[in-house]
Formats: sequence, structure tokens, C-alpha cells
Amino acid sequence: MLDKALLRKEKLAWRSALEPQKVAEYSRQITDNVLNFFDIQPAHKVHLFFSIEHKKEVQTLFLFEKILGIVPLQHCFTSFIDYSTNTLCHTQILQNCTWQTDRYGIPVPFPLMPVRNPRLDIIFVPLVVFNRKNHRIGYGKGYYDKFLSQYPASTTIGLAFEGQKGEFVADPHDIPLKYVVTEQCIYFRGRK
Repeated sequence: MLDKALLRKEKLAWRSALEPQKVAEYSRQITDNVLNFFDIQPAHKVHLFFSIEHKKEVQTLFLFEKILGIVPLQHCFTSFIDYSTNTLCHTQILQNCTWQTDRYGIPVPFPLMPVRNPRLDIIFVPLVVFNRKNHRIGYGKGYYDKFLSQYPASTTIGLAFEGQKGEFVADPHDIPLKYVVTEQCIYFRGRK
């Protein structure tokens, strides 16, 4: 079993080798799997990450467009990093906002409409690697572990490609996701 740093490096290399059309195809399949499995309601408050394009993350714009057909825009949130405190913060997504990328290439809506501790029913989470117990390895900064610890009752859904699955031992502070959705299946706390 590889350690987390080596496994992260291996899976990032795997993902960077994906052809752009495969990223788009798998991302659409993941969107379909999410919408076919989860009962997303208009009253739900949804947190969605927006993909770092050059890292070939699951393209969440497809999912965002579909969610907007169900959930009002004022119930949609995303995150941004406050680099002065090194924390993940929340912002509401406004109508007609513009999008800029931060220093990591993360798309962030402007103007920012920061919201402290919003109630969130569904949280979509990026990841680099996931294991059979739905623990995740991210980019190594710990932003999402801190964020998820504040939302134990929310439905947490990791979005990943099947090739990002790997085996590793979680650290005590790691918070497992309730679900991981890939283009092939849905994992629920380690079960397909």
C-alpha cells in the first residue's frame, strides 16, 4: 500500500493523462449518476466545487446547470480560500456573476457574497484519491477536512473518476464521505 503522498502523485499523473473528451464524457456520466440516485429538492441548500480545469477534475459545470433546474440560485454555494487565514470560506453564487480563477486555478464567482456557516444539505467534494471506506485524499492542504467537520449531518458526495480509487489508511482526523460517485457506480461508505 502506497503512502498518501505517493498515491496522490500517482493518481494526479493518471488523471492528467486522461484525454479531454474522456474527462467530459465521464463528467456527464457522473452528473447522470448523481441526478438518477439522489433526490435533490428545491428546498435543499447545495455546496458545489467548481473544477480546476488544468488538473482535469470532474467537470462540475454540467452538474451545476442541472442543479439550477431544480434548486433556486440563492440556495447554491461554493467555496473560496481566504489566504489571510488559510481557511475555506463560503460564498453564495449570484445571478450574472463573473468567474475568476484564484492562485490555485480554482474558479471563484465575483463579486463574492461571503456567508458564515450556511446551512448545507448537500456538499459536493473534490478529491484526488478515495478508498473503499470513502475516505479521501485531496491536494494536501486540509481545507476540506476542516470544512466537513463542521457539517456532520450534511450529505457529503465526492465526485471522482473510477481510476482515482486506491487503497490507503486514513488518518484519525480524516472525515469519510457518505458517498463517492464515479462514472461507473456510486459508493456508499465503502459499498458499491
